[in-house]
Amino acid sequence: MNIMRSFVIAVALIASSVCACGVLAQEEKEEVPEGMEKITVGKNAAIVVPKGTRVIKRGDHVLLENADVYVARAVEELEKRMDKLEAAQKDLKEKIALVNAALEDLKSSKLISSPTGGN
Repeated sequence: MNIMRSFVIAVALIASSVCACGVLAQEEKEEVPEGMEKITVGKNAAIVVPKGTRVIKRGDHVLLENADVYVARAVEELEKRMDKLEAAQKDLKEKIALVNAALEDLKSSKLISSPTGGN
């Protein structure tokens, strides 16, 4: 009986270590979805969160940014980027208008010959 009990315990230990190795291998192979990132918390834990989520570590506590706060911050950052892009676009449109006006002035003064031979 004692040998049978030892055998069962040995099989259980081997099976549990094989399962643990399988879980670790699965975690390494696990792909993080697009737009998400994996944050390691502690020694053995990882959390998948949206990219850019702020993590606050206070001692042993790990606090993740609330979803509402994350969305509000992300929208605010997008609005700032959009404002910059709109300003750059406006500047480019003004420059294009200046180039077009200069081109029209050159055409009217006939400094540039037309492709049809000056007609």
